[in-house]
Amino acid sequence: MSSWSWAGSPRRVRRGALLAAVTAAVWTAGACAAITSDPTVPASIERVAKPFPSIAVGDTLRDTLGVAQPLRVVVRDLAGDPITDAPVRFQYVQFDRDSALDVDSITGFVRAVKLPTGSPVLVAARVGTFIQVLDTVRVVVPPDMVSLTRDTAIVGFVPDTGARGIDNNSAPVEVKLQSDSAGTLRDAQGWLVRFAILRPFNPTNDTTAAAFLISETTARPSQFDTSGTTGLAARRVRIRPNIFPSGTTL
Repeated sequence: MSSWSWAGSPRRVRRGALLAAVTAAVWTAGACAAITSDPTVPASIERVAKPFPSIAVGDTLRDTLGVAQPLRVVVRDLAGDPITDAPVRFQYVQFDRDSALDVDSITGFVRAVKLPTGSPVLVAARVGTFIQVLDTVRVVVPPDMVSLTRDTAIVGFVPDTGARGIDNNSAPVEVKLQSDSAGTLRDAQGWLVRFAILRPFNPTNDTTAAAFLISETTARPSQFDTSGTTGLAARRVRIRPNIFPSGTTL
């Protein structure tokens, strides 16, 4: 992987280089209204996955292109159909004891004023009196440094059998994200990292290619990881030896 030529020594990177597209997912909240025979009355509310896992201090929630985005929910009627004009209102749950978030109650736009004093940080989305859903918001100091955790990422493999066991793939290719605050390095948690194989070229992580990326924990194809509490993010490389180009190195 030519992208690992920085080999261990921290380098400053642009924020945009660490951003990646995330497939939005929707999951159902448990909050429901009282049963009613009117299919136009809101019966449930669901939160929509945020376009980025965290909000930088002093900034608003953004997508991977840097465009400001609100928190989003889907309100459904008794038949399960979306109600597009439902009067949703948003509220910072800890507003009475902490001023970390500035939440627009109508649009759902959230700005992180400062690091919160406690966790979890919650925003409630409500429709009427009885229906609400809580969404956790992670506020972080954005990273400005990234480094490999080892000098060389050694890739080993066995003949390709189509199995997904992680023992059939490389050791973790791991990076550490940190922020420099007045000369003190702090681990950067909750930041999205995109990995890509540059040689042999596979920017879209095509799983039929000679080499592609997988999750180090599930072994499923994945280019993206979110840094943990220690600032670490990692992916493994899976190789198909029968089609790997002769003389090619990663």
